[in-house]
Amino acid sequence: MAEPVHAGIPLLEAQVAGPTEVVPGFQRVALPVGPEHAAGGRMNVGDTVRIYVTTNRGKADARTVVGLEQAVVSAVGYQDVGLASSGTGTAENAQRSRGKLVWIEVLVDDAYAGGFLQVLAAGDPDVAVLPPSPTTPTQAGVVR
Repeated sequence: MAEPVHAGIPLLEAQVAGPTEVVPGFQRVALPVGPEHAAGGRMNVGDTVRIYVTTNRGKADARTVVGLEQAVVSAVGYQDVGLASSGTGTAENAQRSRGKLVWIEVLVDDAYAGGFLQVLAAGDPDVAVLPPSPTTPTQAGVVR
């Protein structure tokens, strides 16, 4: 977002940061995540998410922490599965088919980016989609 979001007020195109813009005070952080660890792969730009990080997944001493309390998804990456045609066979109607989710990018407050990356490096992420929120705090490393 190029400026703060206010509950109940529609967004104008000018308020949304472009794909190459970095919002002041935030960093764009990408992380690998498959559909089995990210709401079944149903992620969209603009979603509000919470990122959990688990160390020693599948072992008796596994531990999960909240890596990022809330963040906004700024980009989503899918596995390339080639071209899909709409049936008419024209180049204009061909479109790239979306494969499985392979990564997401989130906006992380400058103050929390280092802590989040440290927590993320220690384990495996799981991403939960949250209901929309008028504010988006991004606190890293909170144990749950």
